[in-house]
Amino acid sequence: MTLVKWTPIRTRPATRIFNELDSWMDQVMNNRPVFTKNIDSWNPGFAVNDSEKEYIITADLPGMEKKEIDISVQENILKISGERKSEFENKSDQYSEIGFGKFNRTFNLPDHVNEESIKAQFKNGVLTLNIPKIEPIKPEVKTITIK
Repeated sequence: MTLVKWTPIRTRPATRIFNELDSWMDQVMNNRPVFTKNIDSWNPGFAVNDSEKEYIITADLPGMEKKEIDISVQENILKISGERKSEFENKSDQYSEIGFGKFNRTFNLPDHVNEESIKAQFKNGVLTLNIPKIEPIKPEVKTITIK
């Protein structure tokens, strides 16, 4: 089984264009500034590296602390979630290109990883997960002699 990145529909380029056009039209009709970013949504960047001995997942989570990040593994599904909160009280009066809000990412883990040995580190706003691989169990082959 291979590691597959889950990509929600809203991040595909063609769909993203239509979503942005809808957002701009909604803002124009409601007399709000057109070129503002939705500060309630945030999709941090993730990278997956595959080496011989392990998978390495890194995430850029600037401005967060490790207590604001939740990591869990259940039935070969790795879930990383958290929330980065805005420093401003009144969100409607601010202009910001910095995303805030909740995020949730899931990764399907292959069968040949050791879930109990996953290590997580958080340093300078970068989360690093080391997911060690294990040797796949090969079925025992019995030979049967013909009498």
